[in-house]
Amino acid sequence: MMKSRSGVYLIKIGPNNFYYGSSSNLHIRKSGHLCALKRGKHNNKKMQQAWDFYQDFSFEIVEFCPPSKILKIEQKYINGSIDNPFSMNISSKAIPGFHSQHSAETKKKISNSLKGRQFSQEHRDKLRYKRSDKTRKKMSISAKNRSAETIKKIRKTLTGHSVSLETREKISKSLQGRKQSNQHRKNISKGLNRHYSRKGV
Repeated sequence: MMKSRSGVYLIKIGPNNFYYGSSSNLHIRKSGHLCALKRGKHNNKKMQQAWDFYQDFSFEIVEFCPPSKILKIEQKYINGSIDNPFSMNISSKAIPGFHSQHSAETKKKISNSLKGRQFSQEHRDKLRYKRSDKTRKKMSISAKNRSAETIKKIRKTLTGHSVSLETREKISKSLQGRKQSNQHRKNISKGLNRHYSRKGV
């Protein structure tokens, strides 16, 4: 029974991703993590990305200990795992109230602890693929499920909207060398046909 107890915990998302944390109330901390992930508002971007991809979450108690010792024990586990590419701990230091608002001094400490941390190209590619694939799927579903009222509001917002020459050049450069699938080209063609048919062109 972990209700109202303090200690160190381990979160696992998917087959490999993990995170060590501690709390003076493990029950509340577990609920807080899960609630933030489901809402897509978790402060830990690594954890949020892993959740978005796997939709899998487990919360394990590593050690029960008094509140006065939780940071020291948490640090022990972080030290033994921070170099693992699947670690979702974004700081190498156990920090009290990590998911609350931090002072400027604490933010500086977190920033310094993250400097120089490197990941292999394979790990970066893996994270980039997971993130982009999931994001594209969500955007596609969201666009298909737009109501007529939402579409009307979007059109009204964009009416008379002009893009500066500088912005156009930036967009053009970002798209250079980008490969598009045949299906994507067909979708663009269909969209343009609908656009011009509405304008009577």
